[in-house]
Amino acid sequence: MTFKVYTAGLSAILFLTITVLSAPAAHSQSRPKIIWRTIDWPPFYIRYGPHENEGLFDKMIAAYQAALPQFDHVSLEMSTMRAVELIKDRSPNRAVCHASATLNTISEIAHISKVNSIHLHQVIFARKEAAARILSVSKNSDGYVSIEKLMHEENLRGAITAFGAHPALEKFQYLDKPFPNITLAADEYQTLALLLLNGRVDYIVQYLPYESTLLSQGGTQLDFVVIPIEETRNEPYIEGYVGCTKNAVGKTVIEAVNRVLASKPKSFQEARIQCYPQRYRAELITAYKKFEPELNNF
Repeated sequence: MTFKVYTAGLSAILFLTITVLSAPAAHSQSRPKIIWRTIDWPPFYIRYGPHENEGLFDKMIAAYQAALPQFDHVSLEMSTMRAVELIKDRSPNRAVCHASATLNTISEIAHISKVNSIHLHQVIFARKEAAARILSVSKNSDGYVSIEKLMHEENLRGAITAFGAHPALEKFQYLDKPFPNITLAADEYQTLALLLLNGRVDYIVQYLPYESTLLSQGGTQLDFVVIPIEETRNEPYIEGYVGCTKNAVGKTVIEAVNRVLASKPKSFQEARIQCYPQRYRAELITAYKKFEPELNNF
């Protein structure tokens, strides 16, 4: 399935942020509020268009909300950094939850669920015209390229968003002296695709399913080459968790999330696989069987 990426107006997002986070105290005292972090990041989260709310984590959040009818639920579009800052706020009668968090992002600040998903490794998406130069950086005959060496190549331009999600790559996410040839695109996933397809950069780094976003933005599979990253060779999978504010409300949410995960919803199993291109699904199923066999009925 190919997903179209749509962009919401910044003013609307800011208005919603202010409205949600400054709701009247009288209302918050009546029913606890759960604020679910979301973002337009197909195929994991889909905020706009004909497949709205059909992403993997959209479906998971809907199931978690259904298991917690005693709470008011709000979905709020925000970056990962913003979600982390809000989770740190332990105001009573409210919790902020991130349904696709990694341990290195939330381990010290949140109540954490059991594993809710596994993701295949991040990769380098290289423009076809630049692929040979990028592959020559590491001189590996098996096609792996060191991202650290690549970032030092002044004649190759890159754009980065997702380094912080992998322990082997997070040290490159926030640099005191950023490389002048690297663009940090934060959570601007549509912008990231356009930078590559329009030839503004030679490569980007993202998860394998991001291929669907490149295709939705007018690219074809002839426009780019997928190159594996040397630093993640021995740790090719990333586990995802739900993280919620470390207070009583957040603890209740995580307990409900774990019950939902233990029931192995068929919709979760289908969504975990369907968000990946067909040729990668067998590898993903193998990873689930090996590392998290209790999550699915594969």
